[in-house]
Amino acid sequence: MFYGMWVPAFYIVIIASVIPDADYLIRHSHRDFFTHTPFFWLCLLTLLIIWQHQYMVLLLAAMLAVMFHLVMDTIDWGVMLLYPVSKKKYGLKILPIPKNLEDVPQTYFFKSYLSNRKLVFFEILLACTAVLLFAMDDHPLSNPWLNLIILLEFISFIGFIVYWKTFDKHRKRFLEEISSMSELKPLADISLTTAISMAALAGIMSSLLFGLMINASQEFILKFANIIA
Repeated sequence: MFYGMWVPAFYIVIIASVIPDADYLIRHSHRDFFTHTPFFWLCLLTLLIIWQHQYMVLLLAAMLAVMFHLVMDTIDWGVMLLYPVSKKKYGLKILPIPKNLEDVPQTYFFKSYLSNRKLVFFEILLACTAVLLFAMDDHPLSNPWLNLIILLEFISFIGFIVYWKTFDKHRKRFLEEISSMSELKPLADISLTTAISMAALAGIMSSLLFGLMINASQEFILKFANIIA
């Protein structure tokens, strides 16, 4: 098998690792939402394992990815780990939590997170570690094309950080100008969030399609080589 099963599995795990934040599109105080709790995802993935038990290994890997995401979330603003028993957020909570979350612009959370150098450094360290692990020759995902995709995504993440820091003043002025126009005021809150969300979704989908195309081309090349041989 020439990575025929590994690449799709890899991307399913990647999607599982970010999907808990999908509820951010529903409400920006999503840490107070039941979908951002271990209880919800354990129940959902357990039901999926019972329903599709032939994919148990893959679903367990997805569950680990989701749980890792929630554990990481305990570092910044905390997570309702004991929900539904308690709605208290547990964790290090190294970032300030506004009292009235619904009144806080969505851009606050992005800026607050990215302005913390320790968190940004930790994210970069995790990304580098992942690239190194997948680059190992004896790793089942040691596909050079797959590593290229991971590297490009990592570079994109760094580029976003650089862009945010470099053009921060211009971005602030732009948002202030929008906020001063009553008919365009909602854009000041959702424009950046929507752009980042759509960019992240587009990046995941394009990487997934690219990976599947590589898989298909590799299988075609192998079959063609066997015919010639």
